[in-house]
Parts: sequence; structure tokens; C-alpha cells
Amino acid sequence: MSDHSIAIEVKCKNNPGCLFDGEDIFIEIFIINKGSSDVGYPLEFAKEKGPSVRLIDTETKNESSLSTHLADWDLKEEFTTIKPGASVSFEWVITDEELKQFGHKYVDLTVEVGLADSIRYKGEIVEFSGTGTTRIVSKDKPKEPTPQF
Repeated sequence: MSDHSIAIEVKCKNNPGCLFDGEDIFIEIFIINKGSSDVGYPLEFAKEKGPSVRLIDTETKNESSLSTHLADWDLKEEFTTIKPGASVSFEWVITDEELKQFGHKYVDLTVEVGLADSIRYKGEIVEFSGTGTTRIVSKDKPKEPTPQF
């Protein structure tokens, strides 16, 4: 299955600008079926295990990978149907300590969220992997000046 049939989108819950104010950030991970056939996705397994999350510091380009959780392996066999054009989602939290780990006065991070699972597509079990990104910036970080030409 082409990875383009399913898209991953990441948004900050109740925080459209993904502005960091010193508290944990809750992200919503959307799994979107962009294809023309139903897709079975192990949503409960993904919720329990969590996504792979990589934080990339905008200033230094240093990276940090956050850990996932142990999950009930049997949940890999329970598929939630995603109709063409529809999506399912789940929440994940990135703690304030994880966001502040790079030691800068202001947080400015690219958050890369990855999912890799066996899915059901046209009656077969196939492998899927995809990523989505968002950017989290401190609410009080000064805006960078716009270049004048």
C-alpha cells in the first residue's frame, strides 16, 4: 500500500498556534484515509503504545526522541475502519520538561510524530508508516523581524 493513502496530521489540542506557556502540550494525531478504499487501523494499540515523537530544536538542530509505552500486543489485531475521506484521532501529551530539555530561555521546536503499524487494506495486512509535524514555540518568544528588502 502506498504511504500516500493514509496521511498523518498533528495539531495542538485547543491551541491552534501551538504556543507553549510552561505547561504540558496535548497534541492530537489524526490518521486520515486519503484513498478510495476502507482502511483498518489498530487505533486502540496506537493509543496505548503512543507514537514515536522526535523533538528537533530549531536553533541548534539537536534532536531528542521520546519513549513510547508498552501496549497489549493483542490490540494489534483489532482494527478500526477508516472510510475514504474520513479520519480517526487520538491524543498524546508532551510534558513541559520534555519541551524544555534543550535548555533555552524560549522553546522553539519542530515536533515530528511517526506511526508505523500493520493495517488492513483491501482484505490484506500490509505495513504502514507515516509522519506528521508541527511546531511548538514559547508564547512569549519575541517575533523575529521581517527582512526588509
